[in-house]
Amino acid sequence: YPSFAWGPIVVSAFLFGLGKIPVVNEYFSKHEMTAFGWEAALKYTVFAIVSSYAFHGWCSVHADHSLKIQSGKLYPVSPQAMAVRSTAALMTEMIYTFMPLAPDSTSWV
Repeated sequence: YPSFAWGPIVVSAFLFGLGKIPVVNEYFSKHEMTAFGWEAALKYTVFAIVSSYAFHGWCSVHADHSLKIQSGKLYPVSPQAMAVRSTAALMTEMIYTFMPLAPDSTSWV
């Protein structure tokens, strides 16, 4: 479903454009906020996809295949179909590339 990508593309473009507005850019600089970045977002997304495959593997072996969270929806519950859906959803996490984040906190207070 190519339309699945439009939401993340629009959000990414918005976040990228937001950082180009001088007053917003000044706020980000004042609070030491920088974009999460391509490499960090890619690592995060790959970790999430690998974890998803591990969970789906566990479900395939140990969970009752008649169980579904959305039991009223008709969609395939085969491991391959589940993996494709979750991987497509997790790929949208690449929007974090443009997400402005502040530095790590040094205190819990």
